[in-house]
Amino acid sequence: MKKFLLTAAVIAAAAGLHAAETTGRINTRSLNLRIEASLKSPVVGRVKRDAQVVITGRQGSWLELKAPESVKVYVSEAYISKGRTLIDLTMRSAMSGKAPDFGKLPKGTPVRTMEERAYGWVRIVPPENLRVYAAAAYVVFDADAVEKIAAAKAAAETKDEAKAAPAKTAADTPEAKPQEKTAEQPAVKAPAKPQEQAKPQEQAKPQEKAPAKPQAQAKPQEKAPAKPQAQTKPQEKAPAKPQAQAKPVSKAPAPIRAADKRVKALAEYNIDVLKTKAPSVSLQGVLLQIPASGSIATNYALGGDNGQNLGFICIEESGMVSPFINKRVKVSGRKFTVKGWKAPIIWLDAIDKIK
Repeated sequence: MKKFLLTAAVIAAAAGLHAAETTGRINTRSLNLRIEASLKSPVVGRVKRDAQVVITGRQGSWLELKAPESVKVYVSEAYISKGRTLIDLTMRSAMSGKAPDFGKLPKGTPVRTMEERAYGWVRIVPPENLRVYAAAAYVVFDADAVEKIAAAKAAAETKDEAKAAPAKTAADTPEAKPQEKTAEQPAVKAPAKPQEQAKPQEQAKPQEKAPAKPQAQAKPQEKAPAKPQAQTKPQEKAPAKPQAQAKPVSKAPAPIRAADKRVKALAEYNIDVLKTKAPSVSLQGVLLQIPASGSIATNYALGGDNGQNLGFICIEESGMVSPFINKRVKVSGRKFTVKGWKAPIIWLDAIDKIK
């Protein structure tokens, strides 16, 4: 399927997975590989004629294949340290946060990086259990072997569903009796009493006397408009004060407030913002949005000209930087280093677009 999450259960099953696979050969000039078994699914790679592929299953007219190394898989390099992921890391088919994704690699998963990298992205070798799909009509394979693999998977899925089914039926059974009691209770009490309340219609007579009194009170309303006209003069003086308050815009960094959301966010990375002396920094680069970060300390990054990550941009409100995404900017702020990370976290004070 599209979403790929390498859990402990999947790793445990990997040892037996090699027996549930066979090989095939491409019999067309070039065959598209897709994220899902559908013509509408994005193409994430191609294999040429006579190339050998590893078949791990079948879905109708589609074959499930082990992703070859020709399939391009990219992740944010800033979240890799010592060959392992630092967070649940999204794998994408291109160097963009909007590119189709293969799913996530859990925190701590080993990865092998390749030389291709730019703007904070790096290409990795497709994980062992990453799957792609190709049209079966363009692959020469042992049909019996593939049918056995598909049957074994279907049997395993049916077995898992059978284990879960008794829990649902046992929970549904005791709820049948109370529903019968609640349905019987309202049927006994409803009919007779609402009809007895028809008597209040006799009180309609007092309503005929009500219209006479409001007509006598219409005169005081004619005197009201005279007073508000005299109060229009003081309103002309009000706009002068807010104009004087637009000047206090200072280039000096604002003091860090303990209530700032970023203080708590950086504390998760063992940084005490209120006690740490952070040097001021001014940098230029391309502002990038980091997909599935989950922290305001790492939602954005500044990409350098050589593809390196100059630093994560920590901002309390994303609306301040959202107009600058994927544009060249100049940022200034305070730099905090994180142990084991190549890139620092920059406490953003100001951001400007470079023309």
